[in-house]
Amino acid sequence: MRFLAYTGTLDFDDGVDPAMLAAHLTECLRAAGACSVRAGPGIVGFSGGFYRVLPWHMLVPFERGEVIVDESTHEVRYRLSVAHVAIAITLMMAWMGVTAWQPMKHSLILLFIVPIGWLWLFVPNVLFGARRFEEFLRRAIDSAPAKT
Repeated sequence: MRFLAYTGTLDFDDGVDPAMLAAHLTECLRAAGACSVRAGPGIVGFSGGFYRVLPWHMLVPFERGEVIVDESTHEVRYRLSVAHVAIAITLMMAWMGVTAWQPMKHSLILLFIVPIGWLWLFVPNVLFGARRFEEFLRRAIDSAPAKT
């Protein structure tokens, strides 16, 4: 489900050693509590999510992610999967809609409450989590080994 992903790009300066950056990001993600961290040449994959990290952790909204170091453009691109958050909130709002249907079946307000509630729960979770992840990634890039 690529459409349920949050993506972004960060630049790194010429002083950072691109060959060491992926390994450094791997260690930073492990230290931050990411699970199943796996690294390849210029790419780091990891798991986060509800059951894999502590509550209020920056990786809770993200089921998994990948960070790609592009040496030619001096960019770090990331893609974070938000599928499990979307599914969990959809199930929660569906349950709320079903339980509220009987007492409110003659009112159209339920047609507005459920989608607004879904957006109210989904958007802040993803945006705040993505902002925290990007801040983490920026700190990790800034602390990366310099070229020798």
